[in-house]
Amino acid sequence: MKKTIALILCLVMVLGLFAGCTKKPGGDTNPPAELKEFRTSIGQEPTVLDVSRRTEAVADNIINNTVESLVRYEDHNGEYVVCPGDAKSWESNADGSVWTFHLNEKAVWQDGVPVTAQDYVYSLQRSADPKTGSAYSYYLDPVKNFAEVNSGKLSVDQLGVRAIDDHTLEITLNSAMPAFLSMLSGTLYFAQRKDLVEKYGEAYGTDVDKYVSNGPFILESWTHNNSIVLAKNPTYWDADSVKLDKVTLSILSDTNTISSAFESGELDMINASSRDWVNRFSSQSTNVKYEYLSTYLLYVFFNCKTGPFTNEKIRKAFCMAIDAEEYNELLWDGLHKVAYGVVPDCMSVGGLNYRQNNPNHDIVKDQRTEFFSKGGDPKALLIEGMKEAGLGDDPAQLKVTFRYGDPSDFGRKVADFYIQTFKDKLGVTLNTNVTDWSIYYSAIIKDADFEMASMGWISDYDDPAEAMSRYVSNCGLIGDTYGDPEVDRLLKSAAKELDASKRMKMYGDAEKLLLDSYSTFPLVTKNNYIFVKNYVKNFPHAAFDKSGYKYIDIVK
Repeated sequence: MKKTIALILCLVMVLGLFAGCTKKPGGDTNPPAELKEFRTSIGQEPTVLDVSRRTEAVADNIINNTVESLVRYEDHNGEYVVCPGDAKSWESNADGSVWTFHLNEKAVWQDGVPVTAQDYVYSLQRSADPKTGSAYSYYLDPVKNFAEVNSGKLSVDQLGVRAIDDHTLEITLNSAMPAFLSMLSGTLYFAQRKDLVEKYGEAYGTDVDKYVSNGPFILESWTHNNSIVLAKNPTYWDADSVKLDKVTLSILSDTNTISSAFESGELDMINASSRDWVNRFSSQSTNVKYEYLSTYLLYVFFNCKTGPFTNEKIRKAFCMAIDAEEYNELLWDGLHKVAYGVVPDCMSVGGLNYRQNNPNHDIVKDQRTEFFSKGGDPKALLIEGMKEAGLGDDPAQLKVTFRYGDPSDFGRKVADFYIQTFKDKLGVTLNTNVTDWSIYYSAIIKDADFEMASMGWISDYDDPAEAMSRYVSNCGLIGDTYGDPEVDRLLKSAAKELDASKRMKMYGDAEKLLLDSYSTFPLVTKNNYIFVKNYVKNFPHAAFDKSGYKYIDIVK
């Protein structure tokens, strides 16, 4: 079913629409007769649960379920709807550059302290402050003066956000942005408690007693490297819509352990990662299957500013040596969708699917067809590039290190795939550096200490800007080791372009320029094969839905 976006502005809101945003059909309105617990797993220990400083998807998931957003971006019967969160209503000025949010007076933190507009002002200013070092601060780029604040040219109080009063927040943008409301469901726009963040400093968000919630759940316990337990937040403004009493997140990385725990009934949900799992769990009548394309793109990228990959022919040779279909089959049992661009297949512009309606929809496929149809040889191209770069003409002597941020058995398997691929196709003996995420993150993002690496990217909101913004120069991510002024211009222009057809073309042109530089190579977009026990109701299963665990129910 094609997704569309309904932007519910306060000037046209009625009580019936609010009711549609606060409860989903099928929920039991009676008090639970017994404890309702949803049990699932996460693959790693979150480093920190801090809106400004989090880096992993697991941390984002927990923050999303324990801290409320200004607005909630939810899937309602196949349609994405922007619903009230801490803001009960909102409006913009005539040109869409200034947004005013009216906060719900019932919104409080778990300790009873009211949520105020100043909590949002503090949060955005803290994330924009270069002293904080927020990895995803560039999400605030649409906000007026962000670039100047983040570069240290202006003080944080010059950021385009202010509290008109305790319950009225105003955000001023550089210009109108079509996707702005959906961006607000991303955790970087969530509120923060200045008193507690400053009290605990860098320790904030590292344990239960150093964290505060105002969302559907609170952080009840955190047994490090073992489990995290969330409990229903009785002070949450929409607590009546929350059916679960408890969510237990077991920290498990071994796939066999996860599979056994689901089959034995110790877990209520699993995201199947092998064909065997999909077939086995599909045959069990106790399970319900949700299959849909996610926004999770796996890709390879190169440091174009230093080392051998400053040469475009060397980058292209490595890209042409990688067979994404083989990668999908060998590592993922062919479960996922081979990617021909950096924008996931489920993204849209103006209600139209981006990949299907963009003339450049199969960029990587077209590149490979042209290269190999003309008798292209990756190894010969590599040697040509090496000569240009003054690196000799023997690929066996080329020194390249591949970094990966997953030390599990699967992570080693990924590294082995590249070792074998580049040995067979290029004659290169690849060095690998496989570490845990925190070390990998510091090397890649903070220090740009890498030559070639691979990672995944989960897009938070439905606009190609989200998928490509990490390639913008000086964004603090991959753009810092790539950088193309024309790509920067196209992406910034597209983000504020109100004409959907023009925006579509700008994004397409930017994506083609990016991929024609061979600075990155998309591999697959992951399909979700989620299985839940048949007593689990209202499980969210849409790519951009941000409802989290809020509406899940256990009915036995």
